[in-house]
Amino acid sequence: MGTSSSAAPAAAPAADADLHGAAQLAELSQIREEIDSRKAVLAATGSSVTAQKKDATLRELFRRQDRLYALKRQAWIYERGVQRAHIPVLLHEAVEHLMALGPDGVYVDCTFGRGGHSRRILELLSERGFLQAFDIDPMAVRVGEELQRSDHRFQIVHAQFSELATAVTRPVAGVLFDLGVSSPQLDEPSRGFSVKGRKEGPLDLRMNPQVGLAASEWLAAASVSDLEWVLRQTCHTIDKPLLERIAIEMVEWRGHGKFTSTLQFTAMLKEVERELRREQPNLKLPSLVKTSLRIFLNQEMPQLTLGLEAAFEHLATHGRCCIICFNRWETTAVRGFLRCHEEPHLDVMRTLSRDRLVELYPLLATTKPYAVRRVTRPVRPTQEELTRNMRANSTLHVLEKMPRFTPLYAPSSAR
Repeated sequence: MGTSSSAAPAAAPAADADLHGAAQLAELSQIREEIDSRKAVLAATGSSVTAQKKDATLRELFRRQDRLYALKRQAWIYERGVQRAHIPVLLHEAVEHLMALGPDGVYVDCTFGRGGHSRRILELLSERGFLQAFDIDPMAVRVGEELQRSDHRFQIVHAQFSELATAVTRPVAGVLFDLGVSSPQLDEPSRGFSVKGRKEGPLDLRMNPQVGLAASEWLAAASVSDLEWVLRQTCHTIDKPLLERIAIEMVEWRGHGKFTSTLQFTAMLKEVERELRREQPNLKLPSLVKTSLRIFLNQEMPQLTLGLEAAFEHLATHGRCCIICFNRWETTAVRGFLRCHEEPHLDVMRTLSRDRLVELYPLLATTKPYAVRRVTRPVRPTQEELTRNMRANSTLHVLEKMPRFTPLYAPSSAR
């Protein structure tokens, strides 16, 4: 949740204007009166209905009316996305682990969404505590701004969580990442995030629809090698030759026209899926391809790496970082970060050469003053939560910042 190539707060969209205000209603009413008046004048002169449709004045009035209706619908879609319900995953487990240093600390929610985890943190914070939240999605930021106005202990930042390094200026007691997309994003057709293809909308897939290229634009120019590389980053269960074949099929299908809608794109992927079913009977191509494109377009992989690095730079000693993962690549990234920042046990240090220790424990070759340890085994949602929320299938990883006790090891010849 949040993630695109730029995180600078964008100007409020046209949909965010007060389209139900007196000025807009008055303009719409005036246009309707002018349309009726012009029709009456044309009818009085004997113009037929067909002739009236060609009248330049009428056509311009209808264009103005359609523009106002379009803005009104855009505002309605935006408001519906803001208000759509979202059930936070592993709510109590994540917040309980996160706030191990107590209610007086500074905490960071890197993926605000609709504020489920943030509101739970605020319930447990003391008056001396503070919560800072990040999100790149303008709809999520709007919800966060409402919460910020009602609680002085809270601040929302319209930015990617990789900017935590500069946006947070003091030590923090805990950092939370709830990765992936939120239910409101999946449910809103205009965002194009639905992986099942049941909701028609533009093929967008951007967390911040005001920044960067939409999926439809990127696909229009992508080569076979581009597509194959993007798919290879996350489709770990499909071998390379098959990924290349899928990329070739997608480029060939582009000859029928530009991909513009989610249903159109899903229909194409299902057709390719049927052709590959003998080799991959359990292949879920629409879900895999859309997820890969979303991760690439929003730069989710480098964002997570930068976010984790920034989180541990700001964490106080024994502060916690909680990461809720929904797919394999996220879990792999978290494990990779842990492997690069963990220290060996003393008995291991006694038995291995310096070169081998540095090879197995990269932290030893750095000057970082801290190490990272896993607090508990990965936490899974209960069956009760999975029954209540089918989208809760996730894993919670709890990491802790520890003071480093091992010396700096520069690689040398084996002893």
